[in-house]
Amino acid sequence: MKKFFAIASLALAAVSCLDTNTFYYNQNVLVAFDELLYDVNGKCVFESDDQEYLASSFYDGGLNFYCRLDKDKNYLGGFSIARLCDTTVFTHPANEAFPHCVAYGLPVSKDTLYRANVYAVYRDEADTSKMPKVSTFFAFADAGTLAPVSVKVNNTLEMVASSYGAAGSEPFVKGDWVKVRFTGYKEGAVTGTVDCSLFDWTDADKREVLKEWKTVELKELGLIDRMDVNVVSNRSGFPCFVCLDDLWMTLTLGSKEDSK
Repeated sequence: MKKFFAIASLALAAVSCLDTNTFYYNQNVLVAFDELLYDVNGKCVFESDDQEYLASSFYDGGLNFYCRLDKDKNYLGGFSIARLCDTTVFTHPANEAFPHCVAYGLPVSKDTLYRANVYAVYRDEADTSKMPKVSTFFAFADAGTLAPVSVKVNNTLEMVASSYGAAGSEPFVKGDWVKVRFTGYKEGAVTGTVDCSLFDWTDADKREVLKEWKTVELKELGLIDRMDVNVVSNRSGFPCFVCLDDLWMTLTLGSKEDSK
């Protein structure tokens, strides 16, 4: 929350100081999702030991991250937060309600928080009624610019298990592939796209599955006011989840020329 108020104050300063030509702020910002225990309205994101209850959006590092909830506040799609302990366990109970990264195990209790292991999970549904209208939006687009630099990506256990035909899914076959796609927008126009492979069996002799955190460069997206996340594939019928962490961005507020 301290980060939110600090950047919000800077944005307000940028707007209020533009006429006096004195304000300029340029900083690399890290979104590690470890401060997102509460949304901007002060509502607790985590309300029980083993489930995640989310507001329709949460904020960090200049971006609003969006999800879609039903009328009972059940998570349907978009961003969620996983608060998990660091472990080498690669399986979880079948009744576990939320997806987990292959690098981590099960949720810790609400009395013990491992901030270093908090990350985001993005769920992409083909049914658009279950998705937010946008994945993210730059909160201070009128006061400055935002340039994504990099993000860490990993698979969920559900994604890996389903590729082998678990939980009633059809197993993946030769020729199948799955990617996560990041698309940048500025005033409605696409600024660039970046793909990261989650599963690839296009080479008949090599079946590749992402099972560890991978840093993906996002500089090709350029200056954005919005970044969408999509799980794309040649097939359907599998859990379209992806784990995201350590999103680095360059945040600029005000004008360097005007500050001289």
